[in-house]
Amino acid sequence: MTTRIFEGPIDHSTDVGYRAWVAELHTYLAAVGLVQTSDTGQINTATVTRTINVSTGYSIWRFSDSSLYLKFTWGNAWGPAIAIPAIGIQVGTGSNGSGTLTGQTSTLATSQVAALPDSTAVPYTTYLSHTSNFFCLVWKMNSVSAAYPLSVIVVGKSVDGTGAATVTGFGVATLGTTSGANPNSAVAGGTLVFQSVRIASTAATYNSLTQSYCLIPGQPTSSFDGSNIAAFLCWMQTPDVAPFPWMFAYCNVDLPKLNSVTATLVGSSSHTYLLLGRIGSTGNIAGNSGATYGLAVAFE
Repeated sequence: MTTRIFEGPIDHSTDVGYRAWVAELHTYLAAVGLVQTSDTGQINTATVTRTINVSTGYSIWRFSDSSLYLKFTWGNAWGPAIAIPAIGIQVGTGSNGSGTLTGQTSTLATSQVAALPDSTAVPYTTYLSHTSNFFCLVWKMNSVSAAYPLSVIVVGKSVDGTGAATVTGFGVATLGTTSGANPNSAVAGGTLVFQSVRIASTAATYNSLTQSYCLIPGQPTSSFDGSNIAAFLCWMQTPDVAPFPWMFAYCNVDLPKLNSVTATLVGSSSHTYLLLGRIGSTGNIAGNSGATYGLAVAFE
C-alpha cells in the first residue's frame, strides 16, 4: 500500500512547462510502486513539444505483479483551440514491447476537464495511491474554478463477494469520455465515465458514459443515520454485475471534502477512501448532476 501527496504548479503554456508536469508525474508514478516498462518509443520528457489537439507521447507502466498495464498518453485535450493539459489512459493485460497494449484492453480515454487551470503559478495538490489491486490519480485538486481537479483516474480489479480481488476483469474510471470517433474529446464541466473490461473467457468492454454505474436510491440530499452515512457503491459489468469497491458516491453535505474515511463496502474487506467532493460543475456521478453528490476514491 503506497500513497503520495505532492504540490506543484501546472503550466501547459510552453514546451518547458509541458515537459515539467509530465516528468513530475513520471517521478510519482514510480514513487507509488508502478513499474515503467521497457517499451520502445516512450516519451522523452527532456525534448517533447506540445501540439494543439494532439497527444505527443506515451509511457507504459505496469502493476508490480504484471497483472495490469497502464498506457498513459500525454498532451492536449481534443477540441479546444487552446492548449489544455490532458492525460490519456488505456489499460490492458500486456504490452507488445513497442507501445501497444495486448490481451484484454479498455478503450483509450482522456481524463481532464475542458478548462485551463486557474493559475500557472499556484501550487496545486496531487494525490496518488497504488496497491496490488488498484491505482488512483487525482491530479491538481482545486485547480479548476478553485474547486475541481484537472484529472481523476481510478483503475481497479474485479472482486468477489468477500471483497478479494479476482482475475475476472477490471474497471477504469476517468474524468473524460470514450465516446465517438475521437477518444480525446474533452467534457465540459467534468463527467466521470466508467469502463468494465472482462478478462476471463470471451473478452468484452462495457462503457458507461451517461448511464448509471452507481445506484443512488431516491437521490437523497443527506444520508446521515446517526453516525453513519450512505456510501453509494459503484458497479461493474463483465457481463455479470459485480461491485467495484475502489470508489463510491456520497452526499456532499455529509462529510468535509478531502477528509478520509474507512469503510467496508464489500464482504469483510475494509478500505480507506479520500473524499473529493464534486469533481466538475455539471453532471458528475452516474448521471446525477448538481452539487449534491461527491466522489470518494480508494486511497491507502
